[in-house]
Amino acid sequence: QDNSTTTDGTFTVTQGKVQGLGLSSASFDGSNDYITIGNYETTMRASHTWSLWFKATDGRTGTGQMLLGTTDASIDNAFLMNIGSSNGSLSFGYIIDNGSGCDTVISPVLIDGQNPWHLYSVSVTYIDSNNFRYNMFLDGVQIGEETHTGQNLADLDLSTNIDIGAWNYGGFAHLTPYGGLIRDVRLYDYALSAEQTASLYSNTFLSTPKHHWMLDEGTGTTATDSGTSTSNGTYNGATHNNGTLDLDGTL
Repeated sequence: QDNSTTTDGTFTVTQGKVQGLGLSSASFDGSNDYITIGNYETTMRASHTWSLWFKATDGRTGTGQMLLGTTDASIDNAFLMNIGSSNGSLSFGYIIDNGSGCDTVISPVLIDGQNPWHLYSVSVTYIDSNNFRYNMFLDGVQIGEETHTGQNLADLDLSTNIDIGAWNYGGFAHLTPYGGLIRDVRLYDYALSAEQTASLYSNTFLSTPKHHWMLDEGTGTTATDSGTSTSNGTYNGATHNNGTLDLDGTL
């Protein structure tokens, strides 16, 4: 555009379009959309971090919405990162050999049609063969911490690929679908600290993750992995939200 710009990163546009890939995302209808990525159980058996941005369509009270999830074929090992059935709750967990390993933290209430983008990150720390810890963050601020005793994270045994936007239930079905937008899904092969997670939220943490699905393709069925160990995913029903701001001078 031929309008004024400033050095602080702001700009003025009188009329036209601005394409912002940073806001491009995948769109999920809350019914049967998902993106299939890989398994990654080897990475998840040691310290690691999952992180993603989400903008939920509504609170969907009484129904869980899966942001990331899978189970093995016998449903006794599982991974889930979701919005729980309680309005505004966030859950994260690994179920290992039918053991209990999930945590739920109450987050700001999700309101129908009024939810902003949120960065949801969980650092998982392998302590020893009998203990591991979750540190849960929302928008760069820690909202929960839990140490699990009596389970060995190294025993996690997942046989199916992870879904973005649903729960791959043993390869048989894709359950608890999510309604809204997701972008910038990351898997680091180490546990991010609180300071690193805050930097991730402010977009100043520049370390490349092991896997990184921006979900900004804008077209096609491939979810490109731009991490250090690439593993592209596949869109299944999920559509592209291209991040274009359509400005008509009446902001």
